[in-house]
Amino acid sequence: MEVASFLADKATSVSVVDLIQVPFQLTLGDQVGAYMQKLHEEKGVHFHFGTGTKEFIGEGGQLKEVVLSNGTTLAADVCV
Repeated sequence: MEVASFLADKATSVSVVDLIQVPFQLTLGDQVGAYMQKLHEEKGVHFHFGTGTKEFIGEGGQLKEVVLSNGTTLAADVCV
């Protein structure tokens, strides 16, 4: 989440992918996690919850897309 927050105003698009339903759900709980999600969304961060990564697609040694386990495909230059 720290990386997403840092990149939010520097990158064209920032997405967070996680198997849980709310950021920090396991450590801070649903209420605090939902608040943190809202703060990040206000900075332009997109969230994809309840899914993981399935495939990384690249070309010429450069990442181009990330395919999620739910079938969603995200354009990507960097994956952390």
